[in-house]
Amino acid sequence: VDREDAEELDLEDYRAIGGMSKALSIHADEIFATFKKESTKDTATRMFRAITEKGDDNRGIRRPLRLQQLADITNKSLDDVKRVIEPYRQPGVTFIMPPSNRELEANTIVDISHESLMRVWTRLKSWVDDEAQSAKIYRRLADTASLRKDGRAGLYRDPDLQIALSWRSESKPNEAWADHYFPGFEEAMSFLDESHSEAEKEAREKEAARKRELEQAKALALAEQEKAEVERRRAEEKEKSANRMKLLSVALAFAGVLAVCFLIFALIAKDEVEAKVLELADRSAATAYDLSQDDKNLESLAWLNDAWTLAEKSDKK
Repeated sequence: VDREDAEELDLEDYRAIGGMSKALSIHADEIFATFKKESTKDTATRMFRAITEKGDDNRGIRRPLRLQQLADITNKSLDDVKRVIEPYRQPGVTFIMPPSNRELEANTIVDISHESLMRVWTRLKSWVDDEAQSAKIYRRLADTASLRKDGRAGLYRDPDLQIALSWRSESKPNEAWADHYFPGFEEAMSFLDESHSEAEKEAREKEAARKRELEQAKALALAEQEKAEVERRRAEEKEKSANRMKLLSVALAFAGVLAVCFLIFALIAKDEVEAKVLELADRSAATAYDLSQDDKNLESLAWLNDAWTLAEKSDKK
């Protein structure tokens, strides 16, 4: 519904935006949206969380505080807190008390106008839930720190440690805020720091041990690899030696076969030579005999020839 700021909302306007509850929630958000700086929005968030809390029945209840207390809890100046309060207590709004006709001083009590605001303003309901969760984490932390001091509890470990560290980082609590829930804020923070340091120390030791184990595993793997390489080389040398022996055996066997063959050939050749020699001897003897017979025949022929010659000579006489 678009209207000039001076116009008042009628019943139809409230129905158009979802009724009175919806209208109040939208209006409260519109005021919050006027805070342009993130620091101002943070101040408003912390202030509303400080003046409201969740009761045992999970319903939001009011928790009025002095302006100075709000400044201490939000860790802001009085003027910073005033700049957040003023728009919410103007005429026609009155979400926060005191009304605008009263001056805000350090001792002025600041409160929401009615607990119903925590039921109708969606953003405030979310803040109340966040505040309750934050207070729960702190109470447990402070209680454990106190027990630790008496020797009845140990340091925080995960997941409690991580939850507490995340809570401190996001919520940025201070002692003024913590005193509303549980005493011993500094002790609780020291306990959390000690828990964190011990966890980091253990993590470093585990990492160092893991690295040592990794180095040992690498060294063992390298040793095994070198051993395997030596064994492989030995196996290769053994195989090569075996192959050489096989080749040598084959060569020796072949040489033996050749030697036997040569011996056989030599024996055969010897027999053949001896046979040839005998044959030649026989032939020589036969030839010599023949020659001797030829000589005898020639002598006979010469004698006969001489006899014929003498006979012819006698006839002529």
